[in-house]
Amino acid sequence: MVRKLYFLSFALAMLLGWSCEQNELLPNEDKCSPILQDKTLYNSSSKEPDAVIKQAYQLENCLVLEVTYGGGCTEQVPNLVWDGSLGKSLPPLAPLKLNFPKDDPCYALITKTYYFDLLAFFTATGYDEIRLALPGVKQELIVKKQ
Repeated sequence: MVRKLYFLSFALAMLLGWSCEQNELLPNEDKCSPILQDKTLYNSSSKEPDAVIKQAYQLENCLVLEVTYGGGCTEQVPNLVWDGSLGKSLPPLAPLKLNFPKDDPCYALITKTYYFDLLAFFTATGYDEIRLALPGVKQELIVKKQ
């Protein structure tokens, strides 16, 4: 009986500890980088042209992108850039593109997760629901103001 009680206490403690760790991984708007509205930067070439968006989804008011790119010598923090245009549909379609500002001569495959703020983006577009067009992302991605 004592063993069962000990085991249940241990299992409950592990479960509670795990759920707290998961909550720490949730971003808040302070940790999300802004989405830049810059047509010139949108049309310029990225320093990491082979970057691949593996996953894209909304978590609270942040857009989460899991990105794989070649590098490893230089710490990369890409910009997510919007050219300012919106497609005439409901919800409107906004083209976005990752832009890596630094050259990295190394060839290791790096996978990182980046967070981008959607609240300012919703304000800039004037909509609370937007379809996103991201290069390489095949599924339709609709984000909604939370």
